[in-house]
Amino acid sequence: MTKTMSGTILQDLLGGNNRKSRWQICTVDGKRCFLNSTVHYPFTMIFCLISDLNEEPYHARLTLKDLTNQCKEQGFVDDSIKQIQTNLSSQIANASLKLEFKKRESKLDVAFAVSDTINVELQAQISHLDNHTSMLIYRDLLQEIMVGSYSLRRLSDRLENLLHMKDRAIEYLTLNVEEFGTAKVIKRWAPPASSNAKALVKYQYSNECDNLAESLQDEAFNYEKFTDTGEFLFDLQRRVLNSVSTTSSPKKRLRRTSSTDFLPFEDPIGSNKIGTKSPGINDKDSSLKSETELKSKSDSPDLPNKKRKFGKVKIMKRV
Repeated sequence: MTKTMSGTILQDLLGGNNRKSRWQICTVDGKRCFLNSTVHYPFTMIFCLISDLNEEPYHARLTLKDLTNQCKEQGFVDDSIKQIQTNLSSQIANASLKLEFKKRESKLDVAFAVSDTINVELQAQISHLDNHTSMLIYRDLLQEIMVGSYSLRRLSDRLENLLHMKDRAIEYLTLNVEEFGTAKVIKRWAPPASSNAKALVKYQYSNECDNLAESLQDEAFNYEKFTDTGEFLFDLQRRVLNSVSTTSSPKKRLRRTSSTDFLPFEDPIGSNKIGTKSPGINDKDSSLKSETELKSKSDSPDLPNKKRKFGKVKIMKRV
């Protein structure tokens, strides 16, 4: 059965309530899936799942009436039912679902633990989505992955710049050690072909790309690895946004706009705008430009002109 999701619920599901990094990876019948969830006022739990990129997404609903009746059938009383409702709502709001899913025809079994010894099992009604709604959901997932990829690129740029700075420090220290006539210390610590010797080799981005390409030649990229990548990007974006929300003033905190019209996001790291276009590829990006300038400077070591004078170093031989 194909069912059109109402605009209000779709807005909640795709970020209308300004939640952060809503997509997660879950397991349904032992298979990893993309999951987006929300609680629609007053209380209707919505689970949207994508089990395969070649299949249409589907969603399952669990109303407050369904939850109450099913909990009572399992022996829970009113206070316990309210705690279960609060527990589920909190997990969804914090994007930290610890649920087990099983799909049975038109039902989605949802199980979770309320304590070390007590489990709850609920059933949500599955409905399939029309083509337009499916397209919006796929687009929201893609946008979430692109935002995470942009954060990953910025992180990669900063780590590369840090490596160049460390290379300069190693080069400077090596020159000083050789000046003192104690180069044997380095040779003992980093004999040829050892892992320590490789650590002293200056970092080259092109070499890393070549090594990566070589390692990927015989590696097939399947759906399992795609979900692993998605999980990493979602977690990275969540960490970035949590850091922004705890360190920024309320006026400057990142706020996500409604995804129904897919307006641009605010850059979670800088002040750049990114929308449905592939983020982070604008050559005029001032923040990336400054980092590129830093890297270009670091490529040519700027070692001190004056050599420090040290006292004689006495090396004691072990008996």
